[in-house]
Amino acid sequence: MTRSAADKTLTLLKFAALLGLCLAGMSLAADYRDGVVPDFPAAVKGEQCVAPVEVMRRDHMTLLFHQRDRTVYFGERATPYSLTGCLSCHTQKDARGAYIPINAPGQFCQSCHSFVSVNMDCFECHATTPRQRAVFKHPAVDEQN
Repeated sequence: MTRSAADKTLTLLKFAALLGLCLAGMSLAADYRDGVVPDFPAAVKGEQCVAPVEVMRRDHMTLLFHQRDRTVYFGERATPYSLTGCLSCHTQKDARGAYIPINAPGQFCQSCHSFVSVNMDCFECHATTPRQRAVFKHPAVDEQN
């Protein structure tokens, strides 16, 4: 079976588009390594991250995958490389005091992932904001205070 000229042209166009995307991605990655970084909000808590900035920029995905495996297979949740740990420092609040989703435009995770053209799918399943603890108020106790 032979392919038509239109099929060959379409395949060539797809290859050219893919090559162009790869080259653009490599250019952005080179800029990032050369000190050009996206504009993203600073962490709101803590003096320093759980690892040096260079390590987190390069290896955060590996650390998160490793943490995911430790949580799923061994039930270990309280480690420095959990998504909960990330959210506890890197989420911002709006003027009303409500958390802004970490994957909203201009927020910490989304800023970097957009800068390097990487799809962030963590938050298809995981919460985009920290859980706000409910405050239990018992009427009898409140009346006494």
